[in-house]
Amino acid sequence: MVDLLKKPTIWNQRKVFLDGFSKCLNETSKTYKDEGVTVSLLKKEEKPTTETFLFELKKARQKELITQRTSVGPHRDEYSFSFNKKQIKTYGSQGEHKIALVIIKLAEYLFVKKETNQTPTLLLDDLFAKLDFERSDAVLALLEKKNTNNYYKYRLS
Repeated sequence: MVDLLKKPTIWNQRKVFLDGFSKCLNETSKTYKDEGVTVSLLKKEEKPTTETFLFELKKARQKELITQRTSVGPHRDEYSFSFNKKQIKTYGSQGEHKIALVIIKLAEYLFVKKETNQTPTLLLDDLFAKLDFERSDAVLALLEKKNTNNYYKYRLS
């Protein structure tokens, strides 16, 4: 039997992507004003053996034929983010969610810029809705540091 997982695979490509994105996320997180803030990608590093993968495919086959969707494979991975070492989805405040979102979006911007040698446009809607003045200033400073082409919409209220 040929070992499908030893050849260049989507798992290998995914690992390269996640490593590169994680570096951009760490770099962006470090440039945020509050140096105590770290946003990290939480991911599973597991790459199944060929036998395990084939077993999971066989096990899911009937369900997949009925639903006409593939439920096994690297495209089904779920990722989450941490904010200061706590899972943002579960434990983050609205302000922390907003700061994490901005840092993640800036990391995406940086990653695309590095990979394509082109400057993407970053569109942020209602950016300051859940942020106090201090955090709003920190976000603006971060956007300026990253020298982004950005468009943001906000309401003064």
